[in-house]
Amino acid sequence: MADYTPFPLSPWYERPDVRVPSRDHKVMAAGPNGSGGVSSEMFSVDQMLAQINATDVKPFADPRAARSSKSIDYTATVDDNRKSISFTASGKTLTLPRAAFAAAASDAFELTVSAEVGSVTVSRSGTDTILGATSIVINQGETATFFLDSSGNGWRAAISPTYGVVARTDAANVFTQRQHLAKGTTIASAPVIAMPANGNFFDVSGTAVVAGISTVTPAGTRIQLRATGAFTLQHNAASLILPRSANIVLAVGDIVELVSLGSANYVLSSISKADGTALTGASQPFESALQTLTNGSLLTMAHGFGSKPRRYDGYLVCVTDEYGFGIGREILAVPWGSSGNQSGYGVLVSADATNVYARVGNGGIAVTLRWSDGVWQQLTTANWKLLVRAYL
Repeated sequence: MADYTPFPLSPWYERPDVRVPSRDHKVMAAGPNGSGGVSSEMFSVDQMLAQINATDVKPFADPRAARSSKSIDYTATVDDNRKSISFTASGKTLTLPRAAFAAAASDAFELTVSAEVGSVTVSRSGTDTILGATSIVINQGETATFFLDSSGNGWRAAISPTYGVVARTDAANVFTQRQHLAKGTTIASAPVIAMPANGNFFDVSGTAVVAGISTVTPAGTRIQLRATGAFTLQHNAASLILPRSANIVLAVGDIVELVSLGSANYVLSSISKADGTALTGASQPFESALQTLTNGSLLTMAHGFGSKPRRYDGYLVCVTDEYGFGIGREILAVPWGSSGNQSGYGVLVSADATNVYARVGNGGIAVTLRWSDGVWQQLTTANWKLLVRAYL
């Protein structure tokens, strides 16, 4: 190929009324063969142009490199294939040709548009779309190249900054089409769940306590987890920040949204309960099993909140009827003291970040009014049990 000086055998390449062939079309070129004769050979358009650019012979120009400047609105046609149009005035509009017509003219149609002064609006023709929209704006200093999309009925665009202008930093992104946040693969609950590389919405299976989540980048990324098994999110003040600094027990169907703070740290931004209830301190109290009472004993009950509850109370529950109370009646457990014989009566309830505690008086569980007639009476310890409730 290096032995030839290509030149066109027909004027088609310079005629404006003849469509330029695509890059993979073949053309014939001829030239001296070094033996005093003339030989010919077939070349692709790209091969031919490369050979021409490597020599001093420039028999014709490459129409694909054609550039033009516009200072008024312009409607492009299929003849603008592989051309570059620069706008030298602000606020102008370029209208693309119908995508179907461009596809019929060339399956590799492309058009480059630059905004040298101010912005340029690129609009569709007919019902075509441009990146899913009816139009896009090219900011000053940007260049956009438009291609047919896979359907042949719309346009894709590649936008890049030019002339040293930094990439666009629009004040706001306005979404006019449905946004697709992909559903990732199912994750197994674990002390630290491993996030897949792709997706924003995930089902989480199993019942293991989740105390952490692997890193998702960049910070600010939102992920949604839907429980397909009942599991607990365990609060951590740095890595898994939950409302009220409390653990959350998720039922099947509950959905939580978490925002990445970077470095495997997350904060819960919202929760949707499958049963429609709100996540409030009153809706998820701790309630102990009925505790057997022994005078002078200390009872310890783990509440599972992960932090100290704001409120905690003890209730005496009648299990054997006496003094007209009836089985199942609850009365508030309170401490009573007696300085005369050093005996204590009642139940004293306290709590910390791990447990609720109940100290039973060494003299008995209560001295109170009989339900039947209001007479002062000491209750029988064996006829009652203790129920403790705690709230964040």
